[in-house]
Amino acid sequence: MQEQRIYDIRELGALGDGRADDTEAIQNAIDLCNSEGGGKVLCPAGIYSIRPLVLRSDVNLHLEENALLRGSANPEHYPNWKSRNINADHIPYNSRYLIVAENERDISITGKGVINGQGPAHYDTFKKDGLFWPIKDRATRPGRMIWFIRCQNIHIEETTFTESPAWTFWMMGCENVTFHKVTIKTPYEEINADGIDIDCCRNVRISHCNIKTGDDCIILRGINRALKETRFCEQVTVENCTLESNCNAIRVGYVRDGTIRNATFSNISISNSRRGIICQIPTAKVLLPAAEMDYLDAPKQTGISVPVIENIRFQNISVKAQQPIWFYLDDAAMAHRVANIRFENLVLEGSTANVFKGNKQTHLENFSLHNIQLVIRNEKTFWGSSADLPESALGFEVVHCRNLQASNFIVEGQNETKGVEAPVFQIQRSSEIYISQLINRTPNPDTN
Repeated sequence: MQEQRIYDIRELGALGDGRADDTEAIQNAIDLCNSEGGGKVLCPAGIYSIRPLVLRSDVNLHLEENALLRGSANPEHYPNWKSRNINADHIPYNSRYLIVAENERDISITGKGVINGQGPAHYDTFKKDGLFWPIKDRATRPGRMIWFIRCQNIHIEETTFTESPAWTFWMMGCENVTFHKVTIKTPYEEINADGIDIDCCRNVRISHCNIKTGDDCIILRGINRALKETRFCEQVTVENCTLESNCNAIRVGYVRDGTIRNATFSNISISNSRRGIICQIPTAKVLLPAAEMDYLDAPKQTGISVPVIENIRFQNISVKAQQPIWFYLDDAAMAHRVANIRFENLVLEGSTANVFKGNKQTHLENFSLHNIQLVIRNEKTFWGSSADLPESALGFEVVHCRNLQASNFIVEGQNETKGVEAPVFQIQRSSEIYISQLINRTPNPDTN
């Protein structure tokens, strides 16, 4: 097997002294590596100040231990990425980036170095707006640190990514993506500072990663309107990860998404989070017009997405969050399906009831919960979050659901602020709800 050719950025002019702008030297190394058939762009130990870079096919950007790529703190250094393959009007926040790749293949970022986006420079860190710092200028703050668009065969391993201004990774319409032993850290006070956003991607594996973020840690999305084509988010595996979030550790779906299906989350530890596992669909019904039927099983690109979320499994997961699980459709939201969701072997600890709520138009269907241990805590701020959440039940609120099966449950603990009348399960406007083998160790006399 032929050895990978090495392109040392120091030999190509990078200084790594933390003061010089090393962007041109690193970009030249990437371009040369690509033009000569590929290889490793080596970043030795040092501090490399950079403006935005474009990653090319067959290039392994490798950061040795104690190598730091540090993005500029000046928002004027970040251009909007321009492409005929994306709808700029539908890109969240803006199209600014630190590292981007589009229509490339066989690209990787590896090594034990660090890429830092200097995110706090884009926030007013001397103030607090609720849980977060105010954003100085949403239009100029880079919308993501690493952005891959319609790329194939992506491998990210061992590198640490810190202080992204907003989304750390946005994988958009990509195939065959691997994250392994990656560390992501953003300040808890940074709103929109996600970890890994998997959007309209296929065949993704995230394993043995440690992610601690101000906003969501791992997100599955289907923003077809941004891609100018319809792609499903599917065949995603997330395993053996530790997650902490000032918002949501795992998110499936959000505003005007398309299809998200066939995903497994397993052997995950979630702690110090506001919410653990969520599926949220706030898509307003008014957005639909006559396009609804176009988004059944063969959706067309009309600019209006109607979510389909199905075949998602969560297994062998521990969650310590104010609200461990929250599946929620707004009353005015529209979705074709939220169905076939399975939770198995979960240990949940929190102070706010778990929620499974559909609406009149779309019931949550075919939900299964098996081998669940729920520990109810008193403290609203027990897991580091102080947000006020409205649920009134102790354990689970079930609304507009059809065929929910819960078996082998243990519920213990007490939230004294709820009072003794609060039920463990509160079920409304639902059908075919089956609960068996429930051991209730709460002190509520009306529910024992």
